[in-house]
Amino acid sequence: MVKGFRLLKHNPYEDTDNTIKNYYSSWREFNKGNSETKETFTMLFSSFKEKHLPTIEGGALKLYLFFCFSANNNNGESWYSIEKLAESLEVGTRTINKWIKILVERELIYRDQNNHRSLTTYLLPYSTTLMKVKTKIVYSRDSQEILNDVVNSLRTQQAIFGELISVYHIFQWSTSKKRRKRTDQNIQWLLFITRRTNGILTGHYYELKNSEHKVVSKKNIDDPYFFHSTFSYEEKPLLGIALNNETDITSNPFEPLKELIEELATIDINMIDENHFLDYEDIDEIDTEIQDEI
Repeated sequence: MVKGFRLLKHNPYEDTDNTIKNYYSSWREFNKGNSETKETFTMLFSSFKEKHLPTIEGGALKLYLFFCFSANNNNGESWYSIEKLAESLEVGTRTINKWIKILVERELIYRDQNNHRSLTTYLLPYSTTLMKVKTKIVYSRDSQEILNDVVNSLRTQQAIFGELISVYHIFQWSTSKKRRKRTDQNIQWLLFITRRTNGILTGHYYELKNSEHKVVSKKNIDDPYFFHSTFSYEEKPLLGIALNNETDITSNPFEPLKELIEELATIDINMIDENHFLDYEDIDEIDTEIQDEI
């Protein structure tokens, strides 16, 4: 039942809740990375609140926020002398050095001379990360040299990424329309996992470009299966993991890949059921029954 007619339009600013929220979101979008004002911004993820906020000293937190707001938005670097930091935060240089020591020990920042007059300050990730691997050269074929190249590079960068704790061979049948020219299309990664002293994990992946002819002997995979890779690490064949294709790993889905990295960092290979291993071989060598499934 119509109770009456609204002759005057509703004033949207009467709703204080939505007005303030819209005010903030408009300000955020207008100012972040604005090319004219050069207004910078920073992101703090909830894991910072969980891992650091309850225990970090107030002064060190203030310095960390200064680095966050001063750093390059894309790569997290900034250049400030101790004197400039002390001037900006209105404290003594000894105090700045004390706060820097706290941030370095917490592995929130990394400091290096890096051919600058002042030390470069780098913001460090404080939760699980996935990043693409860079090799010294471009490889024309998928060979053991790739794995050795990456392992050597990560070991020289241990001060940044921490210890290399494991390497895996990841396999997934592809569902991507771009890849589905043939029924044997698949995605294969070498996945290297490093762990810093504070427990932060990083997954470094290299996408194998010339290995699609080698596949696992099962197409319809519901639960993860395993296989013995043709690559080796520490004189043993890599453990291969065949994933289901519900989520395409090349789309970088955050939660599934985060869980994968964290689970592989703690997996006990000796506990894997032998019945969950598949063959990994040239597609032409797979028996007829499995070939028909593919």
